[in-house]
Amino acid sequence: MKRLLDIFFLAGAIPILIISIWTTQPFNYYVFLHWYIFLYSIYLIYRTVEGDYVTWLSGIIFSSSTIIFNPFIPFTFSKKTWSIIDLILLLIAFFILAMRIEDYIKSLSEKGKLILKLIKHCFIYSIVIFLMIGFVYYAAVNSKENPYYDFLLITKASIAKGFIIASDEHKDEEKQYRASSQKIRGINIEYIFTTKDGRTIKDTTIVGITEPKYFANANVKPITIEVEYIPSNPKINQIKGRTTHQSIIIGIVIMIFSIGLFVSVFGVLGIRLIKDFFRIFNEIRNEITNVDNK
Repeated sequence: MKRLLDIFFLAGAIPILIISIWTTQPFNYYVFLHWYIFLYSIYLIYRTVEGDYVTWLSGIIFSSSTIIFNPFIPFTFSKKTWSIIDLILLLIAFFILAMRIEDYIKSLSEKGKLILKLIKHCFIYSIVIFLMIGFVYYAAVNSKENPYYDFLLITKASIAKGFIIASDEHKDEEKQYRASSQKIRGINIEYIFTTKDGRTIKDTTIVGITEPKYFANANVKPITIEVEYIPSNPKINQIKGRTTHQSIIIGIVIMIFSIGLFVSVFGVLGIRLIKDFFRIFNEIRNEITNVDNK
């Protein structure tokens, strides 16, 4: 039971730390992260006292993480320092998780090992298929990224007069638990236009900080622009001139490749998953039959 608890909490901590290292999240995310690590570290200290972790190094690591991640008097290190701390903790979590899984597998019966193997196969294939679906969705389905929509805007778009009515800097920001820091990623702009049939559409987009500086003046005075849109679906639109023919061709090639890759991989993994499932299921059933016969 203790091994399963370790595996469960460590498997939860790993993605949380990965997200924290390579992305910037809202304030409440870091509150949750600190409480998660803090409480689990206290539990591991208890396990060390009980004798489950016997090395002096384990005590130092678990005590240090309890202090550093305590939510009551939080430390305010820089983003870079927190990333280093999270990375060290991530490596430790991977190491402990590997040991816990190895110990748990050794304690299983032959039937238990077969069941675990079935679960492992289902989990791995499910994750791969999920990632493929996400990749295809991002590359070919998401309305803001779909290159086919960009192609329609080039070939079938109507043009309407519009105005940029607001803008502000697009920043990454952290507070308190991860010391305040900001980095400008671009400019958020809000614009409005009216279609030929009288519909008023309001939309937003992000422009790069290297794009025309006059975008930043929209809060002082609305800026006149031209908007390309699809008459049958005005929500598919863009500020005129922000997409090149070269980028459209590259996007369509990526979309076709990703769909083909998804279909082929999904088919291969799906067939293999079904075969493995029934093969291992039959092995488990035969094992149970042998146990009953004994």
